[in-house]
Amino acid sequence: GTLRGLRHADAAPGMPATSAPSERTGWSQEDGADQGLQSGGLLGALVEVVGSASGENLEASNAALLRGRACAWSGPAEDRFLVETFEGLSLDVPSSKLSKFAAPPVGQPGGFDAAWPWPPLLSRSSDLEEDEGGGQSSAEDDAQTAAAIEDAWEEFSELLLDRLLKKGFCLVRMFGSEEVREDAMQDVEKLEGNFTRLPAELEQAYLGLLGSTGKVLWLLNGCDVHHGELKRSAAQLVGGSENEDSGLAYFRQHAHRLHGLFSEEVFAQALGYEAGSCSAGELLRRPFASKEEEVVLGLGSMYQLDIEHGVVKRHLELARSHLLCVLLVVAGGGQVELSPVEGVDLPIVCLDLPQDHLLVFREDLLNFCYTPLSSGDVVLQSWIASGIAPP
Repeated sequence: GTLRGLRHADAAPGMPATSAPSERTGWSQEDGADQGLQSGGLLGALVEVVGSASGENLEASNAALLRGRACAWSGPAEDRFLVETFEGLSLDVPSSKLSKFAAPPVGQPGGFDAAWPWPPLLSRSSDLEEDEGGGQSSAEDDAQTAAAIEDAWEEFSELLLDRLLKKGFCLVRMFGSEEVREDAMQDVEKLEGNFTRLPAELEQAYLGLLGSTGKVLWLLNGCDVHHGELKRSAAQLVGGSENEDSGLAYFRQHAHRLHGLFSEEVFAQALGYEAGSCSAGELLRRPFASKEEEVVLGLGSMYQLDIEHGVVKRHLELARSHLLCVLLVVAGGGQVELSPVEGVDLPIVCLDLPQDHLLVFREDLLNFCYTPLSSGDVVLQSWIASGIAPP
């Protein structure tokens, strides 16, 4: 019922095929029982470096730099692991310097519910050498790689669904990179002149309760029918689907992968919506740069013509059809308050949402308020809805 049969090239957004561990000399990547036992159960696990690692000068006190996933194993002779960290580093570490890492509970420093299934292998600074023969992996290695990634997605799917059923939200730790984040912010700056403010009638429905205001740019299914040209220009500026390994497109591909997961029947049945439910919008949101900008953009209202043509009604219907909301922090970070809708017996939860984290929550159960912590905050927000075509 969960994602199965993922190909190596598209199993993790942004992971170029030429960077796969199975294509690097001396490294293998398997998910078989024998391999897992021989590697001490570390292969594919979340791990923490407990000593120095070759290729990087790391401060032991910076825990985020020393935590990630063990993606490949050199074999019993050398007994070393390729560790892709949450911060985008590739570390060559002997097994004696690794221990399994269990995330702290949500609400504690560094806490999260689940880690993204497989790192995108973004680091450009790895000291591992490519195969002199061209780096082409065998069909067997490709199959082992696909199986390992498939198992990671299976585990992630089960954990994600469990959290959504039990508490209505799931906080996901992503694998990031300063290089990709800088590229994404360059894309955002190119789009800066196209940001606007939602009409008063729609702001709370889309951006959350009071405190969640700011400027937005629709990347998919714009907030009104007059933005068709704007959407096309925005897609061109961020590279569309042609460059999925860098910049803003990299973050968008993560969100799209998650949307694909939610369209699966196992999620639909468990959460009570129709399989194949549609994506209901994707926007960038960021704080106003100043009070002056807030005044200039203004808090508008819908045009009378839009009201007569039913645009407001269709937007409000679409907002009410939202089932799941996804907040992916591109840069900066903020705080989220999740409060139960009337009649739902769930506690109010306040969460820190740092960069390289993703929050998905059920809008049929929870209201939300997002408060950025700096003017440099950028969030990619999207929704899954059922039964209603976007305006």
